[in-house]
Amino acid sequence: MAAALDTLKTSIEAAERAVYLADARASDAGRALRAHWRSKGPMIVGGAGGVILLRQLLKARRKVPRNRIRGQGVGSWFRSYSPYISALGPQALTAVSALVAAVIAKNAKKALASAAHVDLDRFVGNWYEVARLPDQADKDGVSDARATYSRTNDGLQLLSVWRRADGRVKRSTGRAKLADDATQSRFKISYSSSVLDVMPFVWSDYTIIDVADDYSTAIVGAADRKHLWLLSRNSTVGEAARQDFLNKARAQGFDTSALVYTRHTPRDTAPERKSVDESMPTGHFT
Repeated sequence: MAAALDTLKTSIEAAERAVYLADARASDAGRALRAHWRSKGPMIVGGAGGVILLRQLLKARRKVPRNRIRGQGVGSWFRSYSPYISALGPQALTAVSALVAAVIAKNAKKALASAAHVDLDRFVGNWYEVARLPDQADKDGVSDARATYSRTNDGLQLLSVWRRADGRVKRSTGRAKLADDATQSRFKISYSSSVLDVMPFVWSDYTIIDVADDYSTAIVGAADRKHLWLLSRNSTVGEAARQDFLNKARAQGFDTSALVYTRHTPRDTAPERKSVDESMPTGHFT
């Protein structure tokens, strides 16, 4: 009887882990889509607005007999076309506004300065999330956030594990492709299925801003300045390292007043303490 109950308990736990993993993947995919829409949405809308404007202008041009305006100067051209330009009305205004918004958004997002060079063989391994800029997914609180990096043929794999406010342990796996072979500090990261790799909106920019000489701490961020992490090989860092992190983050335009410092369960009381791959939580990089 006891053996049967143990088997049943093991099956239930395995089913719960499968459900949690599926939930984490769905959450990661949704978060990635939202982040990419926020960063690329203005350009998409601007492009669509430009196409609409051009299409309407071409339609107007086709409706105007060329012999009415040929050789009669700019004033005659404007008088001939003005009824059609006026007819564009709200469509033209919307298209122009979208184009302006796209240009502003593109120019406002300045590239992050990255680490001069990252030795990925030294960077891989286990990291604690010490601090982060929270996103919408953190609204219920996150603790015990940890990450494990491993090498792949074209970059890194990132296993993230963290604990939610309700006590559930969540996991996610991301794929980070190298975007800068010279410094090995810039990546495109995706939490979506590999079948969606051809879709640009599933990839997010991700930069290793700084890494300590002994690879004991690292700063990771996104060009939109909405995502930032301080990582450490230990669950805490000294005051000097914390101040250095804050100074470097501010210099790159991050709002450090919104930082959240991650709580970590003491090692001797944390459950499931086998390895970071099988146990405690990790920060998500989206």
